[in-house]
Order: sequence, then structure tokens, then C-alpha cells
Amino acid sequence: MNYVLVAIATMSRRAKSIGVHKCSGASAINIFSMFLFETGIVVLMSVIVALFIIFNTKDLIEDLLSVQLSSLFTLETLWVPILIVFVLFIVAGVLPGRLFSRIPVTQGFFVVTQMGKKGWKRSLLFVQFMGVSFVMGILLVSLMQYHHLINSDMGIRTPGLVEAETWMSPEEAENMVNDLRRQPMVENATRSMHGVLGEYWTRGLIDNSGKRIETLMYNPCDKNYAETMGITIIEGKDMQNEGDVLVNEEVVRLMKWTDGAVGKRLNDFDKAGTIVGVFRNVRNTSFLYKQFPVALVYSHNTSHTFDVRLKQPYDENLKKLNEYMEQVHSTKALEFIPIDTMLKEIYRNVYRFRNSVWITSTFILLIVVMGLIGYVNDETQRRSKEIAIRKVNGAEASTILRLLSRDILYVAVPSVLIGIVVSYFTGKAWLDQFAETIDMNALYFVGTALVIIALIVVCVVVRVWRIANENPVKSIKVE
Repeated sequence: MNYVLVAIATMSRRAKSIGVHKCSGASAINIFSMFLFETGIVVLMSVIVALFIIFNTKDLIEDLLSVQLSSLFTLETLWVPILIVFVLFIVAGVLPGRLFSRIPVTQGFFVVTQMGKKGWKRSLLFVQFMGVSFVMGILLVSLMQYHHLINSDMGIRTPGLVEAETWMSPEEAENMVNDLRRQPMVENATRSMHGVLGEYWTRGLIDNSGKRIETLMYNPCDKNYAETMGITIIEGKDMQNEGDVLVNEEVVRLMKWTDGAVGKRLNDFDKAGTIVGVFRNVRNTSFLYKQFPVALVYSHNTSHTFDVRLKQPYDENLKKLNEYMEQVHSTKALEFIPIDTMLKEIYRNVYRFRNSVWITSTFILLIVVMGLIGYVNDETQRRSKEIAIRKVNGAEASTILRLLSRDILYVAVPSVLIGIVVSYFTGKAWLDQFAETIDMNALYFVGTALVIIALIVVCVVVRVWRIANENPVKSIKVE
């Protein structure tokens, strides 16, 4: 559409050359073919550049789409990009070509002013400004939400925490943990039945009246589990004896234990002993889901998941740990993975969405800037004599800059506001999939709108600066 805008906007300047072609014997079909050929060259160059970008960002594209790049360009699917290129060629070539081929010879030697009307140009800019503000608003929401998810307190200390899973007997598991603790790169090690992230074993949480009020998640683990994982105990003490139970704050809230939880027992939890402590809420199911009531139960029979707290430097020590496991315990198939990496995998869809919006925002911003530059160039050339006369009559460069900037702002302000408002409500709808969300502060969106408007004004000033400071005689003396 920007290409069409620029092509049609040059009609008043190219009308004479079209008239000369027609006087030299060119028919309407010749003129039409000339513009199709011109557009074809531009489309071909753009396709070549697009293919260059696609094949040089192969890994990024495959990560975003979760498919192989080769599967996107098969005989069964190749018609889609070919159709898109064809439609692009028709829109960008046929419309300007038809308009130029129909210019009468006599009219070609007069200044064509009809296409100087700004209504259709402003309508195109209005849509583009609205589009870029909408995408920028969505980008703001996705960036803030991803940052919130990654950096929110999980209830555990994730830096330096790594995990591996395999099944073995309780005796083998205890020996494995003891061996891990002796390694120089290890600060502490523990074992449990379930990984720290994900669902644990479940059973009903029963209140004092015998009514089931929620699903309780519980994880049998070693007695030093809370210490190794960096879980903060806010009431009572850590587990010491077989069957000791730690519960999180959500259990206390649901059970309405206003006088404390230590010393109490969970109903329908006969195999476990007394609650010895309360720990801060742990988001084992991540922030994609609500906070569940969680219990940790000390059991000697845990033999599935192994968690290790590494010493710094974490990456180097993780590499040493896995090399040691490969050399000494190769039959156990234990490969430790950072908890931070697991979290990023859980939020991969959010990460992909964020990156997709990043890329979309970048290209849309470039498209809008190109359209804006084309519009400003056309307006400054069309109004060059008007600007020159204003300067002769005492107008300064700042006055000319304000004149043309105000002309753009009449379009930019309402379109940006509409785009930002729509992005605000769209962002709220997108956040409904998360249990924990950012605060949708309207000031963030107002700031985004102001930045976009400021960028538009800067583009206008940069393009108009030369003609605003140019000697007005040059514009007036042109035929």
C-alpha cells in the first residue's frame, strides 16, 4: 500500500513523461506494461531479500513456529506464498498502471492536482498509525507479562538449582544423594518423589467438618528438601522424623487455622505425622495456574527425583557434575538440568508470542516509517511554493516545521489513541489465560502512545528540515 501511495503520489510529476511517451506512439497497453514491468522488478527484488532473510534466520523461524523450515515450502504448500506474491504484484502494479495508462495526452502537459488531495493518503496513514500503536501496545503487555513470569518469586531459590529424574531403589537413592553431597561442586543435595515443577501426588483437602474443600498436592521427600530447594519456613521448624509434614500458607488459609498450624494434623492423611512447620507458597505448577495447597512429607522411601544445589560458577559446575555422573554413574541415566531452564520451557509459548510480537512490531514500524516518509516527501514537494511564499513573508523554519507536523498530528493522535485503547482491552483478554498477571496500568499505554507520536513527529521534522531551511527563491523560480 505504501508503494501504491508513492506511485500515485508521483502522478502529477510523471504525467508529462507519460504524455511524451504517448506522443511518441506509446499506447495505453504500452504504458500499462511499463508499470507492470517496473513493479515486477521491485517485487522480484523484495522476494529475493525475503528469501535471504528467511534462510539466514532459519533457527529463529523454526523455534517460533515449532516446525522445520523445509516443511513450510513443499509442493503442497508452495501455492500459498506464490499466491501472496501474485496478489502483491497485482495490487502494486495494476492499480498505478491503470491510472497512468488512462491519462489523456493533453492532460499530461498540465499539472495534475486531483491526486494531490490528501484524503486517501491520510486514510492510509490512519490505518498504519493505528496498526503500529496496537501492535506496540500488545508488545508492551507481552514483554511485561513474560518478565513477570520469569522473575516472580517461585517460593524456591532457582539460581544454581539443578534436577534429574530416574527410578531406583530407596537404598540406591540414599547412596546417590550421599555421593552427590561429597562432590566439590555441590553445596547440597536431596531427593523426592516428584520434580519441584509440575503436579505432585494429589488427594482431597478435608476441613474440620469433613468437607472436601480443595485438591491437596503432596510430595514425599528427604528431610533436607526445604533447605536444599531454598524454601522459606515461616512458622515452626524443618522436618526431622519420618512422617513429619510441612504445609504451605495456602493450606493454612483454606483450613482457616488462625491460631497456627504447627502441631495439627491434616484430615484424611493418616500415614503422615504432625505438621511441624509452614513454608511460603511454592508455585510448583508455575504462574500459569492458581496456587494450590501443598504438603511436603518426610519419607525414607523417596527414590525418583534428585535435586542438587551447585556452588558458583553454576554453568561450569553443572558441566562438571554431568561429566562426573557420566563417568561414575553412567548406568543410572542421570542428567541434571537447571530449574531456570525448565521454567523457560514451561513459559515457551509466552516466549514465542513475545518474540513474534517483537518481530511484527519491528516490521510494522518500518512500514509505517516508509509510508510516513513517502507522505511527507509528497506533501513538501506539492506545497513547496506555498512554503517558499510563507518564508518570503517572514515565516521562520520553526513555523514551517510546526505547520507540517500539525498536519500529521491531526491524523496521528486519534489513530494512535484508537490503536492503544484496542491493544489495552486485547491485552487484558490475552492475560486471562494466566493465573498471575501484571497490573494493567493505563499510564504504561499512555506512555507508549506518547512515544509513538513523538517518533512520528521526529520523522516529519527530519524529512522537512531541509526544505524548511532552504532558500525560498529555489522553489519559486521552478516552473
